[in-house]
Amino acid sequence: PELDEETLLDNARKEVGADTRRCVHELTAKGIDLRQYNSVASANDAIALMHALRYPTFNLFGISYGTRLALVMMRDHPNAGIRSVVLDSSFPPEIPGFERFVTEAHEVVMQLFADCRVDPVCNTAYPNLKERFKTLLRATEGTPIAGQDGTTVNGIDLVNVITGISSYTESAAYIPKMIAELEQGITTTYNAIVSGAIVAPGGDDIEFGEDDAFDEAPESAAAPPSAEPTIAIDAFDAEANAQARAFIQSVQNRADQLSPDEKDTVLTLLTWLDKVPHTRQSLVDFVNQSFAGESQTTNREALLVEIDAMSDAGVARVFSLMADSVDLIDVFTIGLSEPMFNSVECNEEAPFEDFSNVLANVAALEIPELAYGTLEFMASQF
Repeated sequence: PELDEETLLDNARKEVGADTRRCVHELTAKGIDLRQYNSVASANDAIALMHALRYPTFNLFGISYGTRLALVMMRDHPNAGIRSVVLDSSFPPEIPGFERFVTEAHEVVMQLFADCRVDPVCNTAYPNLKERFKTLLRATEGTPIAGQDGTTVNGIDLVNVITGISSYTESAAYIPKMIAELEQGITTTYNAIVSGAIVAPGGDDIEFGEDDAFDEAPESAAAPPSAEPTIAIDAFDAEANAQARAFIQSVQNRADQLSPDEKDTVLTLLTWLDKVPHTRQSLVDFVNQSFAGESQTTNREALLVEIDAMSDAGVARVFSLMADSVDLIDVFTIGLSEPMFNSVECNEEAPFEDFSNVLANVAALEIPELAYGTLEFMASQF
């Protein structure tokens, strides 16, 4: 990835600077004090809400940033009626979140390689997996893999898929086989992962035999690309953009009804739509696989109706939006104001951290390429 600090920051300013300034000016002109977007103020508001609702005691359940807010509430309001606290994926105040964020996916991938090395079955089937991945990644950066089915896999695609295991956990068992196949120019397991064929969020997992992750990818993944012609969009179309964003927002809203793990899988598959044929049928397949099972019939049918109602340009715009997305963060912020989304971090993280430390952390990674996309996103925070 690009590691020149000024280049990254200049690119980020060009991308988000004008919109951020316009948003700040608009809010401050209305008398809004942006300094009040912080954990202390949020904790005060939460306690005030509990008192207004006349709850004598209450329980706190925090996930990720929510754990930091819960910690602040415990610190600042120890006698406010907090009965119990559950912290899931703790994010304590002393952690330099911006600086360390670029290392998170790398840690997960390196753990996968370590797990394979100490597992007799995996290590026998896929010895030296880490070094083989490094070699494969460097090769794809220069010459993308062209599968016999027409699939093309470049270095960015490879990074997206392997770092996606933290949110699309079902794919982890198939990564060793995917690497081995891609070394031979075979894209069967890669296609199975990016299309969601190995799991059915919102329904029952597809059942495979004990050794399937080391043997055969799902048959559905080996099917040739759809004969339906790829839909292209020649110019920006406001109506198409609105249709695409409405569909993506609808997917997000319905994914919110799933378990956290299933939701992460659905949103990961959503970001990977640019890796499957850009056809209306691909969107139908995505919905059918993401919202499988009888309990998801209403969500599935509603999304299929939306796809059917979209123009060809709207369908094409879905794929172009996903092609522009680098990770789950982009999906979570579609339809949101990013300056508002990051308002607390702008007060509590950015002023006390240094982007040069972000770059130093990336440079220290054994495989710096695994920070692709995340590094550019962090530049936009500073």
